[in-house]
Amino acid sequence: MRYFQIFVLTGLLALSVQPAWAKPLSVVCVEAAWCDIVKQIGGEEVETRSLISSPTIDPHEIIPTPSMIREISSASVFIINGAAYDDWVKGFSSESRVVRVADIVGWKPQDNQHLFLNIDNVRKFSFYIKDKFFKNEENKEYNLFLLSLDKIDQKIKEIKKISSGKKIAMIEPIGSDLLENLRFNIIDKEFSLSTLSHREPSPKEIAEMEKSFDKRDIKFLVVNPSIQSTEITRITSYAQNRSIPFIEIGETLPKGLSWQEWVFSILESIQKVMNEHA
Repeated sequence: MRYFQIFVLTGLLALSVQPAWAKPLSVVCVEAAWCDIVKQIGGEEVETRSLISSPTIDPHEIIPTPSMIREISSASVFIINGAAYDDWVKGFSSESRVVRVADIVGWKPQDNQHLFLNIDNVRKFSFYIKDKFFKNEENKEYNLFLLSLDKIDQKIKEIKKISSGKKIAMIEPIGSDLLENLRFNIIDKEFSLSTLSHREPSPKEIAEMEKSFDKRDIKFLVVNPSIQSTEITRITSYAQNRSIPFIEIGETLPKGLSWQEWVFSILESIQKVMNEHA
């Protein structure tokens, strides 16, 4: 009986022990935004590398290189956006090492794929990273990160006073969660979804977009520098000729900026345009 009790106790202790992660933790991310957040929370306890760092690259259409595959295979943890955004990475890493952000935030097919421009998603992801990899440490970095999210929330509340209900247009729905949080009225969702799906917008969608530009009843047009086509070039020129302001929102964290600085710069650009075209 005593041996049975010892066996049970040993088993319970084994179940309660958190998995040990070698430090510094080696993390590879497809998108630079996720690695920046991990680095902020982990500090010196983590080493991060991003597969995509150029703002002109469309993450949907990456052709993986041998060096990318080597980076993935060498990582202790491989972080992907998921949400059918970076499916080209499937099969390059064992599932036990993969952290899929879409699973953490509860993404559904009708939701936006650009999870890194949704404040609630980032808050859930940051908690997951802290809880899974740095749970047994006093994590001042995590608390500082949460404070920075509060500052972004305050900026959003400030902009809402002048943005609520105002019409905007988008070439592609990058950052639409952020813009809807600001209570903007996005008028051309069919056009932007066609672009997202790599389809040419229909004549009806193009006509509706041009009509909005002609009436000048939208505050700005959101453009994504990594998405290019003949029709996009034509429609942006059409908007520019009618003095429609542009807000640029890319899919990659700009070099030299933290995730918070990037989002804050987007918000400040929006606020500036709104104030100048009140």
